[in-house]
Amino acid sequence: GEVGAPGVYIFYDKNINILQAIAHAGDIGYFGNRKNVILLREENNKTLKYRIDLTSEEVLLSEIYIVKPDDIIYVEQLRMKKWGFETFPYTLLFTLVNSALIIYTLILSLY
Repeated sequence: GEVGAPGVYIFYDKNINILQAIAHAGDIGYFGNRKNVILLREENNKTLKYRIDLTSEEVLLSEIYIVKPDDIIYVEQLRMKKWGFETFPYTLLFTLVNSALIIYTLILSLY
């Protein structure tokens, strides 16, 4: 997900919590959604999906605070990234608007 260094991590400490696990992965990036972190955990041959709000104190008291072996933690991206400067061609848009204004000004000056 939206962490500094996504990947598979092996922890030798049995009491690592979800915050420490995310910190080992380079912490949540600027576009990471701290209010919608997904934890996938397999229990009794079933995959359970938990949605976690890391901004809430409730996570500290929950059963999913301590990471178990084979847990998968996924940090979703914020919606604003989809329309950020990285993806939307703002320079092209500004160039087109600027060109249209110049052409419009030239046409008005001719009449």
